[in-house]
Amino acid sequence: MADKEAQPEGITRKQFLIGSGAVVVTAVALGVAACTRKSSTTLDYQTTPFTLAPVTEVTSAGVIKHDPVKCVGCGTCVQMCSTYNGGEPGPLLSRTELISDPFEPQFTFNSCQQCASPLCYFACPKKDVALCIDPTTGTRYTNEKECIGCGKCIAACVYRPSRRKMNPEKNVAINCNLCRGRAEGPTCVQYCPFGALQLIPREQR
Repeated sequence: MADKEAQPEGITRKQFLIGSGAVVVTAVALGVAACTRKSSTTLDYQTTPFTLAPVTEVTSAGVIKHDPVKCVGCGTCVQMCSTYNGGEPGPLLSRTELISDPFEPQFTFNSCQQCASPLCYFACPKKDVALCIDPTTGTRYTNEKECIGCGKCIAACVYRPSRRKMNPEKNVAINCNLCRGRAEGPTCVQYCPFGALQLIPREQR
């Protein structure tokens, strides 16, 4: 009798337990659904959304490797890159970046890593027209005449900071294309006075 009197009017103990269980199950189901929706949404690495493509390897290319032990941060690499590719010296026109450590005399050289599965390439709405792959060398490069400056390739880059950047004068995306078409190869490698940069052929990657 005491148990019966303690229950809310019109609800038996069995009904109460069944109702409570239903609430818990519903809450768990909603939580799982929310997590599922969140994990399936399009990723946004910066401010420009893009849809991830399946991981697919394409023709391989060479890549520039940096030796931080030999590098003194002179900036010759950046100046030569911008002069050859942008027509004038300046870090904003360079397709590479030289970043200094504020606490240590160390420097990091950032350039396009010519990824085996380049998400920038798959994210480009004008793939093979604006963002292309050289059929001979495998180099990933931008056809600036066709680029619309949407920035999706920059956002899709897996590296931070992005190895692709926007040319502020032309409003087109640019990246290190290994000085494509230059007989001597990348200018940064050729003119580095300390031999801190080296072009690794695609056959050796």
